[in-house]
Amino acid sequence: MTVNKTVLVAAVAILVVGSAIAIPLVFFKQENVEKTYTFEDTLGNEISLDIPLSGVCITNPYLAVNMRLYGLSEYVKGASWDSPMFMFDPLVKAIYEGVPNIGSDMAPNPTSILQTECNVVISTAGARDVGNVDVLKDHGITTIFLSGTGMTAMDDMDIIKKLFGAENKQSVKDFENFYRNSVMDTKEKIAALGLDEFTFLIPHAWGGTTPRYSGVGAHGGLAMKMLTPKAKNLLSTLAPDDKSSSVFVSSDLIAANLDSVDYVFILGVAPGTPNGRAFPDNFIGWVPSAPMSQPYVNENAYWFDYNLFFTLFDFVGYMAMAEMLGATFEKTALEAANGVLETYIPEATQFTNIFGKHTPAETV
Repeated sequence: MTVNKTVLVAAVAILVVGSAIAIPLVFFKQENVEKTYTFEDTLGNEISLDIPLSGVCITNPYLAVNMRLYGLSEYVKGASWDSPMFMFDPLVKAIYEGVPNIGSDMAPNPTSILQTECNVVISTAGARDVGNVDVLKDHGITTIFLSGTGMTAMDDMDIIKKLFGAENKQSVKDFENFYRNSVMDTKEKIAALGLDEFTFLIPHAWGGTTPRYSGVGAHGGLAMKMLTPKAKNLLSTLAPDDKSSSVFVSSDLIAANLDSVDYVFILGVAPGTPNGRAFPDNFIGWVPSAPMSQPYVNENAYWFDYNLFFTLFDFVGYMAMAEMLGATFEKTALEAANGVLETYIPEATQFTNIFGKHTPAETV
């Protein structure tokens, strides 16, 4: 008998003829399965949803990739193929080819969303965010803003796996264990180097030569400091809040005593090197084009593929940083990257290179 969705199982008292013994009435109570999930998204919006969801539409390519790594890509029912981040991201294209188009990432089409039989959209938070939230809401569609990148990527995935009731799914546990063990191994490899305190710089340029400390560049800086307490980020003297987005002109950087920088890590791809870009279809070519100016002339200057820091592939970026510092692994960062693709995204093209020594001749 079911009462208010709580199951009561009664072991009926049995009276045995000729006996004074009676088996007492016993009730076993089965608790309700949680049906409503209330949480805050990256932008601080409080959201309540009935769970588990059967699917979502997504305008966030980073979380879309992470969902495949967690074994949850089956829940992506629609994607914003009119978005440049989806059109030109080869991993997303490899994973989700054939998933219905919901239009622009900044203004997805509510009719297209509802045709997927989903009423939840997951947006970026701080990149190309959904801007027609009120329109979607009028159609009964909820928008969730999650960054999907940086040091909070796994926190965002905690929300994702809860939405689909997948906290105990084996593929989720397997990847999380693999990821944490990989990061721990990298930290141990760096610690074994016995490095003295060193200063590093991660200039980041977008569409020009002005060094920019923002987005994935900021994550790279936080990552290096997370990997080893020996690392001192030069830009932290210019931007005390490492999570901020700040732009510095060359004079600011030069004034910051660049001669003291031990390592320079340049996010981007190197267009002047053979096989120097992991994803030819996604070539942007923004290794900063200031070949003879600071901070790009440094005996320990390296470039590495910015794709490594946009998703939970970032552990490979950590390995690459460790190798630049002199660490060695049983499998190189490149082999690890291709191993992840082979295991989790076999449809994708393999990496040909993920980092290299940077010299002025490598820029155009």
